[in-house]
Formats: sequence, C-alpha cells, structure tokens
Amino acid sequence: MPRTLFTALIDAGRRRSYLFALICLTIAATTMTALPLVGVLGYEFAFLMGVLVAFAAGVTSSLHFSRRRSEAIGVGSSETSIGAELFCMLVLNLFLLIPPFLIMSAKGLITGLCNFEEATSFYLLIPVITSLLATAVGALCGLTTARGRYAWLMYI
Repeated sequence: MPRTLFTALIDAGRRRSYLFALICLTIAATTMTALPLVGVLGYEFAFLMGVLVAFAAGVTSSLHFSRRRSEAIGVGSSETSIGAELFCMLVLNLFLLIPPFLIMSAKGLITGLCNFEEATSFYLLIPVITSLLATAVGALCGLTTARGRYAWLMYI
C-alpha cells in the first residue's frame, strides 16, 4: 500500500532522532531564558537558535533519508517520492522551531523587554531559513549513503 503524505509526516515525526532534537531545542530555549544576553526574543536568541537548528534539522533529515534509502534498496522501490519526503522533513523541521519561539515569546511578553515585531522578523530570517537549508543539505547527505551514521557524519 503506498504511503500518503500524511502518513509519511506522522512516521517521520515519531522517529527517535526527531523527538530527541525537539526535546533538545526546547530544553535549550528554556535554559536560555535565564541567560542575560539571549534571555529575550531578539537577534542573539535567533542567531543561537539558528546554530542549534542547523545541526538538529540537518542530522534528522540525513538520518531520515538514509533510512528511507536503505528501505528502498531492501524492497526494491520506494513508496513515496523524494519530493514528498523532502516536503515532510521541511515541515517537521519547521515544527522544531515552534516550542522555542513560544517559550521566548511568552517570556518576552511577560517581562515586556522585547520589540515583538522586530524579534519575530529576526526569528523568521535566521532560524527558519537555516532550517530549510539544513534540511536540504541533510537530505542530500542522507541520499548519498544508506547508513545513518555515515549520513550524519557527512552532514557535520
């Protein structure tokens, strides 16, 4: 039975590597609320989240695509197209950015120390674009090799 886009999205979201990245980014954002420079939503927080999400999105997508490649080699054909899988990973890796944004938005709105429109634009420009690029590069690394360890090492 061919996989639909929705089932591919759910399947990729339940992977251990994706859940680990989601938990790590949420813990990092919660920890950053106590730090003086990155404690509010702004340029510094967006830059630091961009660095963190570059690793998280790239590694999760490289592991996902290497797993899909090894499954396709074993079965003989893939159930979904590469474009559909790439779209799923783009959406999932953008979902990685929602909990840190909500945590910092709540802190910024409670303390009143941030310009919300400017901070949101920084967040859209730095971590979101980084996530999209890291997902594409991670997909390329994952499609290059069928072994997950080699794929994320190639990404890093």
